[in-house]
Amino acid sequence: MSSMSGESKIMPPNWHTTDVSWYKKDLPEINESARKILEQYSGISPDGITSHLHEVRTQAWNIFPYPSIGNWHFLHLGILEQPRYPEILERLQQGQKLLDVGCGFAQDLRQLVFDGAPAENVYGVEIEKPFVDLGYDLFLDRAKIPSANFIAADIFESDSEAKNLFGSIDIIYASQFFHLWGWNNQVEAGKAVTKLLHPARRSLIVGYQIGAIVPKEHQNSPTKEGKMYLHDRTSLQKLWGEVGEATGTKWMVEAWLDEAEIFSSYVKLDKDVRRISFAIERME
Repeated sequence: MSSMSGESKIMPPNWHTTDVSWYKKDLPEINESARKILEQYSGISPDGITSHLHEVRTQAWNIFPYPSIGNWHFLHLGILEQPRYPEILERLQQGQKLLDVGCGFAQDLRQLVFDGAPAENVYGVEIEKPFVDLGYDLFLDRAKIPSANFIAADIFESDSEAKNLFGSIDIIYASQFFHLWGWNNQVEAGKAVTKLLHPARRSLIVGYQIGAIVPKEHQNSPTKEGKMYLHDRTSLQKLWGEVGEATGTKWMVEAWLDEAEIFSSYVKLDKDVRRISFAIERME
């Protein structure tokens, strides 16, 4: 949920209106993984989950009306769908560190800890600090994950608190992060992320976002920049080629498109829209 400063060019005057296509009033059926986290990790009784989620969702929407809040997508544990999830979990158990950029509620970090990753090896950065606090309220786990592991910062600002992580992260998780900008600022985001990664180890960036069969820069999008570049695998490799040239690094991109109902009401784009998932690995 991270974003650059500045206001959206296309958000309605009343940003917090629920009269938008991506706001779903009723709680959908909770998937099994999310229910397990809420019940077994957070200790919430089954009959208390619905009211608990509505309460936290309302608070979050009043902070900033992200589509992922309005459509309940924060209950989606996308990291479990990453083919390299077992490897990621093993690397964390061996002492490596993972950072969730634009972590929002940081539900995926909770999944990692629930599955056995040491809490001290997972980090989250989020530009809106209240979302960090709401993450604790949502998962009731202030005693499990150190508050110091969550940083409220804009990674585009070189002097933000994120600088304390420069060169120390092994794995970046980026869920619905890079698509918050057009091409040029996605390159800047890639450069900013590269600064966070350990220079002497084979770094890994995994995640997913809105993509398209035909890559394009979409205007009038519900982001603070007002546009988003939608990738296929080829365009994503090209973008990381630019990031590599700017940072003296080389990246291999694996990416795949699939249908994703979660994006059907996210924003009115076109029939080419798909989810693009990726694993971007540093080669040198």
